[in-house]
Parts: sequence; C-alpha cells; structure tokens
Amino acid sequence: MIVSKPVEETGFFWLPEDPEKRFPGFLRISESGAVTLEMTSLGHGFVGARSLGDPWMGGDLIEFKRIIGVTRIGIVTLEGCSERNTNAEFVSGLSTSIFSAKWAFIGVGYGKENDIVFSEFQFSLKGMNKWLGKSGIMVTHNEDKSVSINYSLPEPVVIKISDEFQMKFNFSSNVPTGFNIDEAKITQKTFVVFSSKSEKPLDDFLSLAHKIRNFFSFVTTRTAFIDSASGYSDEIKRHGGRKDYRVPVKIYFREFPYSDEYRNARSDEMLFVFLEIRERVEDVFRKWLRIYDSHESILNRYFLSNLDYTMDLERRFLLLVEGMAAIHKESYNPEEVYLVNRLKEMIEPFQRHFGSDDEVDCFAKKIVSARNYLAHLYRRNGDFVPDTDELFELNSKLEALFQLFLLRSVGIENEHIDRIVKENARLRGNLERKAGRT
Repeated sequence: MIVSKPVEETGFFWLPEDPEKRFPGFLRISESGAVTLEMTSLGHGFVGARSLGDPWMGGDLIEFKRIIGVTRIGIVTLEGCSERNTNAEFVSGLSTSIFSAKWAFIGVGYGKENDIVFSEFQFSLKGMNKWLGKSGIMVTHNEDKSVSINYSLPEPVVIKISDEFQMKFNFSSNVPTGFNIDEAKITQKTFVVFSSKSEKPLDDFLSLAHKIRNFFSFVTTRTAFIDSASGYSDEIKRHGGRKDYRVPVKIYFREFPYSDEYRNARSDEMLFVFLEIRERVEDVFRKWLRIYDSHESILNRYFLSNLDYTMDLERRFLLLVEGMAAIHKESYNPEEVYLVNRLKEMIEPFQRHFGSDDEVDCFAKKIVSARNYLAHLYRRNGDFVPDTDELFELNSKLEALFQLFLLRSVGIENEHIDRIVKENARLRGNLERKAGRT
C-alpha cells in the first residue's frame, strides 16, 4: 500500500502474555506500508532474547506472533513479528532489536488468544474516483457573475459479489465550516467497503481487495495502489451518547507491487468507466472474481510484471506467452495442443482487430519462434528471431490480446469492445503494430 503520511512514533511495547514488562521502542511505518519496530532493553528482557534465554550465548532468534504498544496515536497491535537484527553491548548491558511485522493495527490492543477478525473492511485506491465518476460537487456560474457551489454526498453503490460478501462504493467528504472564511475547499474521497454476514479473518478481505485492486489496474491501464485501509468488528465498540458504535481499526501492511512513481490514469487511457457498465455492474464484478479465481496465479504474475521495472523484455514476453497458453488450456482446450494453435484460437473472437488469416498465422508463428529461442535457445534454419524493437512489438500486441480476452471474460460485448479499440489510443496502437519482420 501507499502511505501518504509515514508513521514515526515512540512508545512502550510488550508481549500480550506479559503486559507488566514494558520496553521503550520506536515504531516506523514507511511509505510502502512496511512496519518495523526498534526496541531497547537492559539485561534479559524479551527484546534481543534468544531461544537459550541469553542474547550473548547464541541460539535462534525468537519470533513473536504479537507485540502490543502504546504511542501518541493510540494503542497498537503488531501482528506476525519477526526479529531482523539484534545488537548487544557488553559494557552497557543494553540490547537493541529491530522487528518487522506483517500488519500494524492502530486503535486496538489484541490479547494473546484474540483472533483478529472483522465483519467489514474498507479501503481506498488511488485513481478510483476518476473511474467511478460520481461527484457530489455542482458548480454554477450565474448571470450576475456570482458562482454557486453546492455539494451533496453521492449515494453509495451497493454490489452483491457473492452469497457471503457485499461490496459497496462509499463516499466521504471534508467541507468548510465557520462563517467568516476566505477560502472554501470541498474534498470527496471514495472507498470500497466489503461487508460479510459473519466475522472473517483479515486475509479473506485482503484477498478480495487484491483482486478488486487489480480490476482497477486493468480498466484504468495503470497500476492501482491501496492508500488507506480500516477494519470494523462488532467486538470493538465505543460508547457514545445513547448507543455504542463500532470503532475503526486502521490497518497498515506492505503490499506488492509498490512504486513511488505512481501516475494518475487519464480518462482516455481507461478501457471503460463505471457509467458504461452501471446497469450490469454486479455481473461485471462477479465475472471478474470468477475469472480471477480460475486463473489467479497467471493474473497475479501479469499485474506484478506491469510494475516490475527490473523485469527485462524477454522475461515479460515469456510470462505473457506462458499466461496465454495456460489460460487457453484451462478455458478452451485441456488437451495437448501446439502453441500456435492455442494462440490462433485465442485470437479468433477478435480476428477483426488482428487482420487476415495470413496475418494471424504470421503473428502466431512469430510468437512461437521467439518463445522457442528465448526459452530454449532453439532455432531452426529460417526461424524468426526478434531484435529488441521487434520483441517490443510482439509483446505489445500480445498484451492487447490479453486485454481483449479479459474484456470479453467480464461480459463486455463485441460492439462495446470495438468501440473501446477505436477510442483507446494505446490499445488501438498495440493492435496496429506490425509485430516484427514479415
């Protein structure tokens, strides 16, 4: 995830089974959501302790399931902790350890035996507002040269994605208050909210969030990042006024992929927007989750490769070819079939965008020849071996095929696909590439 304001807090920390022994520490949550805790103790506290009980006597480092702390931002639970480094000084007797944690929960201190479960999980994604296109801000320029600004919070969009889970696009806003103001700013933020009929482990919600995040990466053609997350449980409540209300638990975690070079997607880069599918939005999301469940490992590698700037063109090409072959085998024909025939069958529903039979045959054979050479260094006399520019052309056209397959899989009709190809310059450009020498 992307953390706009990294956390750096001092506090006191302890194990839930031994709350009387508290140690000073420094909590860091980085821009990427990585959680680390640096702690110092005198003598033989749990910080720096080894399995033999003595930090100077060797032994394996202990891994702690859970560490609790209190800081200025509230009580903290660090879950899935492991010791990364320990330094012990003979003279002073001080022992300093650095722990990493899988998750940080702000606002609750879980006991040793407490399961971390939620009935609702809320997160926001960079770039989601533009895709959804639901703004409550209305600006009117009047004839008397005055300007009227009205704001109404949009109604939530509720989607039942399964028998167990409901998804909702919800909205919050910050509006100006007071009377004598010389600046007025209204900020609207969109959230995805998952709710379940019963309390669920965080991993269940994160699995869904990961798939929905990649849906937005797909439709916006830019990698989407979670930039905030919170959980709600019926067991975590606070009394206020005449009733109890659930307290949000802020959640931090490191998510892959991560990049500090995020760029907002432009409307003309998006494959489609909410307005175009609003009448069947539930069907689109259900089909996306279904195709993701069927091809999870392939889609995970595909979306990861989109952000892995260290991945060279050859590896990315081979990943796409492997993914297309695996999807064909699982969706079309489980029998052993030559790769060239798998590619042709994948292209067939979209051949109007790939050219004549001869052009499709030439493209598929080039893919096979390039795959054989790059994966196995196998080359027959006369086989096509691409240079860097030609491999880029093949890769771009193959990615366009992958996008068309996903569009069709979520229920986008042929007429709509044709319109997307016509209006989306990047997709159209990839399909029009010559893809190497003839």
